[in-house]
Amino acid sequence: EGKPGVIGIILDVSERKRAEAELEQNRLHLEELVAARTADLSIAKEAAEAANRAKSSFLANMSHELRTPMNAIIGLAGILQRRYDDPVLSDKIGKISGAANHLLHLLNDILDISKIDAERLTLECVPFRFGRIFADVDSLVSERLESRHLYLRRNIDARLAGMDLFGDPLRLQQVLLNLVTNAVKFTEQGGVTVEAVVEAESESDIALRLVVEDTGMGIAPEALQRIFDPFEQADSSTTRRHGGTGLGLAICKRLVQLMGGRIEVTSTPGVGSRFSFVLRFNKVEAASADVASATVS
Repeated sequence: EGKPGVIGIILDVSERKRAEAELEQNRLHLEELVAARTADLSIAKEAAEAANRAKSSFLANMSHELRTPMNAIIGLAGILQRRYDDPVLSDKIGKISGAANHLLHLLNDILDISKIDAERLTLECVPFRFGRIFADVDSLVSERLESRHLYLRRNIDARLAGMDLFGDPLRLQQVLLNLVTNAVKFTEQGGVTVEAVVEAESESDIALRLVVEDTGMGIAPEALQRIFDPFEQADSSTTRRHGGTGLGLAICKRLVQLMGGRIEVTSTPGVGSRFSFVLRFNKVEAASADVASATVS
């Protein structure tokens, strides 16, 4: 008869345990490294944002001091140009005036973008006549259009010309003027079309789609989003050819956002570009009727 037996197997798992312990230690160390790196990045990000806010706040506070001497130079150059009829001297004064105006334009762009970044730019809400905005833009670009032999077409809803609305006319005009001027700059033949159509309407307010379309050189697809970044242009070579800082479209985008809209662009290289945005305005008539109703009651 066979005797019962026991078969035993002994496995040495000390190496596996040692490897697991080492892996766990490495995992914990990696987590500590990731946490430390994340904290460092967060601190660096906060420092960079604080520095950017400080820079923007400094420029916003300095806006008056920076503009005042430039306005003085422009004013004095104008006085001198009227006082002297020497053609050589007049030409030199004209160049001083032109350079000063160009520098003031650059300063205004930089200060505007800084005010927006520093959250120092506030929009007005005053009554304005919509048709007046387009008339002012037209008069401001007419000379440039004529010199380049381009047209400016206005497709404006007939009711809008005499409509009184609440908003910030200065900033709305700035957006439209920037877009039209930009369109003229990059258009060699044809011209620019400005449209204003009613997107939606109620008794108290109205939503308008504003469009600026050109027959210019167009924008490459990969550059469409980049053009709204500060100091960016679709093609860096255009800075040398056409001038500018690349701030105009960045300012347009941020002003439209402040007014509650979102600017969009479509473009075909060699055919042209189309910028559009929708803004909502309260009607002056409705506000006046509410005040009259409240007074009567």
